[in-house]
Amino acid sequence: MKKSQKTRLLILFIACFLGVIAFNFGYSAYNYRFSSPVLENTQIKIYPSTTFDKLFDSLENVGVINSAENCRAHAINNNIHSLQPGNYKIEKGMSHRQLLTAIAFGHQSPVRLTFNNIRTIESLAGALSKYTLADSAQFIKTLNNEKLIDSLGFTKNTLPALFLPNTYEIYWSESPKEIIIRLHKEYRKFWNEERKAKAAKLKLSPNQITTIASIVTEETKVRKEMTTVAGVYINRIKKRMPLQADPTVKFAIGDFTIKRILHKHLAYKSPYNTYKNQGLPPGPIAIPAGYVIDATLNYCDKPHKYLYFCAKASLNGEHAFATNLTQHNQNARLYHNELNRRNIK
Repeated sequence: MKKSQKTRLLILFIACFLGVIAFNFGYSAYNYRFSSPVLENTQIKIYPSTTFDKLFDSLENVGVINSAENCRAHAINNNIHSLQPGNYKIEKGMSHRQLLTAIAFGHQSPVRLTFNNIRTIESLAGALSKYTLADSAQFIKTLNNEKLIDSLGFTKNTLPALFLPNTYEIYWSESPKEIIIRLHKEYRKFWNEERKAKAAKLKLSPNQITTIASIVTEETKVRKEMTTVAGVYINRIKKRMPLQADPTVKFAIGDFTIKRILHKHLAYKSPYNTYKNQGLPPGPIAIPAGYVIDATLNYCDKPHKYLYFCAKASLNGEHAFATNLTQHNQNARLYHNELNRRNIK
């Protein structure tokens, strides 16, 4: 083989070799810069103590990203050194830039906060903490902050009236104060001019309406009779009669498992015991749903003369209503006789 041919082959070999190296380098550079590190959709929560190493290693271990090392390199090369606590939605196909931008600049995905069937502020704190970075102790501390409570127009006793059971979108890293202020905005939206006008027609404040609704919540689960039950208490208020609401006694004692209210229970000293104290208790004894508040307000359009009610002897959850004590005692006797017949304590 001539020398010139050998030279050309050598040059061709070198060119191919360099081409392969260039291709591999370019392909690696392309993958590094443009390929997606995210292999699966997932939700992640970043705590204040979370580091890049912990985050990326854990994501790689569960198969969400393909290379923790590449993710760390991208963070270093882009001068990103910290994470923002929060809840993040990670989607398959996201680029390194999209992933890092989200977790470094706090581009969170909201969480859906839901609460219902709440009786006490302590229970509310526990329910709210399930959806946030803050724990129940932090919520309780905030819910007992008298300066904050006063700024929102409530007292410690009336504060439960601020909260309306529903589903809300919040950010997981929001502080308890931010969440309470947000829920206060929802409270103000709920108490629109129409609802405030109905309350005024009944000569009651929104907080008083909510307090009545909280008693109704504990008295009946039958929606069709909620307005009637609310009306009984409103009628008793107008006549300056004690409310004598059994749920207020249970709340005062702090025992919601009591099945039958006895004389020893009625003697319990508490401003929430409406057998011993005339008028409404100092605040709600539960956090009623919006539909119960509306049912209470609707009494202004559906007035009646009932002053008493008790559970029906059918024990189907409904109540028998009466306008006088004689009729009420007859209804109550039927009910208690049925309890005794079934040996229900």
